[in-house]
Amino acid sequence: ADWYNEQLINDVRFFDDNTRSLWDALTGGANIVALNEILEPFDIQFGDMTVAGDMHIGPNKLYFQSGSTIMKAPVGSMVLRTELSHITSAKGNNKKKK
Repeated sequence: ADWYNEQLINDVRFFDDNTRSLWDALTGGANIVALNEILEPFDIQFGDMTVAGDMHIGPNKLYFQSGSTIMKAPVGSMVLRTELSHITSAKGNNKKKK
């Protein structure tokens, strides 16, 4: 999934030279709030934690650039669990999270 995190949105604020004003992102890469509303009947919910890092699926290694975590899923769902870095700001502060 993509991400939505208010702290990150505030951290990516920038000054646009063309309009001479500060610009803010309205959402992250996706509107997680709206996705959660759509997925609610299926008992699925994304969180606001944004993560990134290397992950392994069998013998394959891949880089997960950024995305939200799955906070809720129906009993019996198959959900991949791995340790990734929790992105707390665009300035590079991060912690390891599962």
